[in-house]
Amino acid sequence: MNNPDRKRQRILILTAAVLFTGLWMLPHREEKDSSAKQPEPATLDEKITEAIQIIQGGKEPPMKGIGLLREVLQEDPGNIRALNTLGVFSLVSGQAEKAEERFREILGLDSTQTEAWFYLGEAKLMQGDTASARSAYQDYLHRAPEGGSRAEAETRIASMEK
Repeated sequence: MNNPDRKRQRILILTAAVLFTGLWMLPHREEKDSSAKQPEPATLDEKITEAIQIIQGGKEPPMKGIGLLREVLQEDPGNIRALNTLGVFSLVSGQAEKAEERFREILGLDSTQTEAWFYLGEAKLMQGDTASARSAYQDYLHRAPEGGSRAEAETRIASMEK
């Protein structure tokens, strides 16, 4: 394997690790007995939380959770949490173009959403567009507070410069 292929492989492995961690860190609720009829979620935020639980839980088809997220967006097309959740799930499932759309939509609504800048970088990197990925990571670093995914963004930028 030549040097550019190794570099790309390392970047993809790092990307997968960060995405898995991000997915795992999304808020979720404790499992409940599914034999009892669950009441319908009352708020959009509750629908999003339920959708995340369904997708992460693995006991129900993930598309049921995706459907709930789409319902939220029908009621509130600018719901940043729903857009972000769909974007992260798009990244995890390898749909980088769809993820990019979601994160660009978030940034169009509110460019201060630092997490969207980071994940936009991840989407562009998955697509092989290192220049755009670098730019998104730099925008993330410019806006993000200390902590968060700063170290990952700095690592990505450094690995692209080698």
